[in-house]
Amino acid sequence: MVEQDHHNKLISFLDYLQNEKGITLPESLVDSYLNIDHRKLKEEETKLREYIRELQK
Repeated sequence: MVEQDHHNKLISFLDYLQNEKGITLPESLVDSYLNIDHRKLKEEETKLREYIRELQK
């Protein structure tokens, strides 16, 4: 259940990025995040935020 909740939150976040911010992440990156182990979520979230910061520069 926890993994599904993380998955749903990630999908919502990716939708927000694309629809509200106009940021489309590479499909391979999205796939890797959708298949993430929930124990690594925080670490991967940090990487995603860093990637987004780079895109916005």
